Amino acid sequence: MYSDSDHSRLQHAPIPDPQFGFYVLGKPLAVICHGAALSTVSLGAFKTWRTQNALVRGKALSGGFEVILVGAGIFMVSSGDHQLQSA
Repeated sequence: MYSDSDHSRLQHAPIPDPQFGFYVLGKPLAVICHGAALSTVSLGAFKTWRTQNALVRGKALSGGFEVILVGAGIFMVSSGDHQLQSA
């Protein structure tokens, strides 16, 4: 039975790089990914609530600032990935 928190990491190198690598950057990257996922889910929930509210009033929504925000997020992620690949 292990009580040390270092044994709970996946792909843990015996001597991890103290400056750069998954050992150092794993948790911050996980926080960023979870934050992006939670913001996308909350934005989708808000969009669903707005759409249902409009349908009750007999209207229909298409587009909106939510779609633009998700598109801008996807563009930023894909453009950052392209810059990393060209370097």
